[in-house]
Amino acid sequence: MIKKFYPLIIVLMTGCFGETNCPKYPESKLSWLPYRLDNNIKFTNNFDTINFIIKETLISEGYSFKNNCDCACDANALYKTDINDKIDIKIEGHSSFYGDRTNYEYNFIKYGGEYYSAQRSDDFYFSDENNGIENKIISEYTIGNKTYKNVIELKLDTIDSNSLNWRKPEIWRLIIADSVGIVQFDDCKSSNTWIRIE
Repeated sequence: MIKKFYPLIIVLMTGCFGETNCPKYPESKLSWLPYRLDNNIKFTNNFDTINFIIKETLISEGYSFKNNCDCACDANALYKTDINDKIDIKIEGHSSFYGDRTNYEYNFIKYGGEYYSAQRSDDFYFSDENNGIENKIISEYTIGNKTYKNVIELKLDTIDSNSLNWRKPEIWRLIIADSVGIVQFDDCKSSNTWIRIE
């Protein structure tokens, strides 16, 4: 009688104690986070120049977990810059990949000033769920005398909603070029437009 249940027991044990393999973060998704450790990113407002150095990067490797774990596969990539002393800002970018969905988030973190306190950030967020990003791409975008292919423009609302929890964003627009990274950001407090120098 017990022998009849051996195949069922084996199937149950395999289902409960087998492993699920999760892939590493895909290289194909890094075109919106194209930075490497110690990259030097420079911007100008036509009067001054600021510089950010990539101080931290992460691209998650593949891993596995037991099937009896209440877990789901995900993969992540991120970068963080140093704090630029002239404008007191650091930049962070993060991406999460879940099967067929990719989320990207960009943060400009201010370490002082009227509206900001340390570790608070304005989030610039766009999603590549079911290739939705393809609908947001501008095929050509010219900044000064440079034309970029495949660009995304992200904006934050700068109109005061009178909410107690609302902060007027200092950095309100971000322009990202495929395989180049951030090519422009706009500061509404100082009325500066910072353009990438390559």
